[in-house]
Amino acid sequence: MSLTESQHYELWADYYAGEAILLKCVASVHVEDFEDAVFWEKTLNNYTSGKKFNFIYHSLTPSGSDATGVNHCLKYKDYLNDRFFICIDSDYRYLLQKTEISATNYIFQTYTYSIENHLCYKTKLNLIPEKKCTGVANTVFNFEAFLFAYSNAVYEAFIWHLYFLRNGNNTAFSKDEFNGIIHLLQVIPNYDIENGGAAVISVLSTRCNEKIDSLKVQHSDVDIETEKAYFQQLGVTRDNTYLFVRGHNLFDLVVEIGNHVNSIQLSQEKQRLADNRGAIMRLYSRATPFKRELEREIVADGYGEMERIGREIRTMV
Repeated sequence: MSLTESQHYELWADYYAGEAILLKCVASVHVEDFEDAVFWEKTLNNYTSGKKFNFIYHSLTPSGSDATGVNHCLKYKDYLNDRFFICIDSDYRYLLQKTEISATNYIFQTYTYSIENHLCYKTKLNLIPEKKCTGVANTVFNFEAFLFAYSNAVYEAFIWHLYFLRNGNNTAFSKDEFNGIIHLLQVIPNYDIENGGAAVISVLSTRCNEKIDSLKVQHSDVDIETEKAYFQQLGVTRDNTYLFVRGHNLFDLVVEIGNHVNSIQLSQEKQRLADNRGAIMRLYSRATPFKRELEREIVADGYGEMERIGREIRTMV
């Protein structure tokens, strides 16, 4: 006898809960994909003093095909418990107050748009080239200052974008249009690294201001200051907006800048070493890609979105 869709997911939820017991784990945890498993394993281990979890990053649909992603994870939402729960990217679910997405329902979320925003948390970025990638002190680019400027440039446009989504208007300033505005790959040669990325921020500011000016004319009745106050209560400020925009846009930009920073640092150090071929070989042999080192670390404390995850894990797990 074939199962209904709900019966299928209930059956597998029970199976994964039982599997956790057999594997002597605290719980089975379904995440969106393999990269998400890496992030959530580090996060859960940090806030549970290294307890063991069974991570699942793909599972079967009723038709028998393998599936990943947030929508697939949410198929299990009615069958979760302390032995089987899910961890997902918030996307806009938190900011739009989708209250069913909560730790009390055994759904843990990033609160930032995605794990990629956490990976780009500003205070760790300046140290990655020196401590992880090249071993050379980073005097080339200030990532923290760049993300501060990025957030300030995009903040008001983002609030307008959220206003329309919150009020059910998905066309006035759609997700695709907003993500197009913050798509900044290759807009400026070498990302204006020598000037702290100022030219990149200028492009972003221009795009945002043009859209804002258009919206103010078409929707003059909108009280955007009220919207700013509303979203500030949820944690969105002028200085941290980079945590809430689409994570892949941000991550891809930071990685590209990081790659250029690594290249400049290695070139400068090679010149300093002159003809010391052995030292130059050692320099390049120990250099690692910026993206890999960015993905390896998380910042466990120091900002509200990660600390909120920590409080929920300590309470529920």
